[in-house]
Amino acid sequence: HAHMAFNMYLNIAIAACFWLIKTQKNKLKYAWLLLVALFYVAIAISDARIGFAACNLLIVMGIYYLLGERHKKATIGVLLVCGILGGAILLNNHKVKRNIETNQDTRYDIWSESVALLKEHPLTGVGASTNITYITNAFIASPTVRKDRFLIYSCVHEDVMGAHPHNQLLQSTMEFGIFGLICMGCILLLPVYYGIKNKSDLLIIACWILVIIQMQTEVIRGSYGDLAFGI
Repeated sequence: HAHMAFNMYLNIAIAACFWLIKTQKNKLKYAWLLLVALFYVAIAISDARIGFAACNLLIVMGIYYLLGERHKKATIGVLLVCGILGGAILLNNHKVKRNIETNQDTRYDIWSESVALLKEHPLTGVGASTNITYITNAFIASPTVRKDRFLIYSCVHEDVMGAHPHNQLLQSTMEFGIFGLICMGCILLLPVYYGIKNKSDLLIIACWILVIIQMQTEVIRGSYGDLAFGI
């Protein structure tokens, strides 16, 4: 599976482990931390940047979820250690290192081309059925984006969905204009507002925050399917 969806599933699994630790009564419940560590390492060595950043945020929320205000000093200490460790690992991610060393990033080039297209039809968009044609032509014409052979293949191949701006807010705006941006903004943000207002479990809110973060570098009908988004 694509690493974006794979890391999303692992992050949800980490949240579930934290929930099990807090809710179970037996003495072996902390063994779930071994799975948290395993999933964390799996995401760290994967092809992910945003997934790993989201994972570190989830770990922070999970630690607060377990220790909370009853162990303030321990919570602060553990969070500092996790922050330093997570930051060091993220900086050593091969994509991050390559971006720092070469000052080049295909994702940034994709966003730049998408924003340029968006400026042509900012109010109404170009429609869901025609946006794929606009963006495919733009990627092929771009001297930087077209160097990514896999991306171009995924744009022109009927069975692979790659002709999108790798950002759901951009995708919705390009397709439906300002109305699409407002609708998708509500879809992503209202559940967080609802969860906080109704004092939902912190990990429920955390899981949706993971979705919001992932949607900044992915679209629902990309490697991140309708079913996963719905769940």
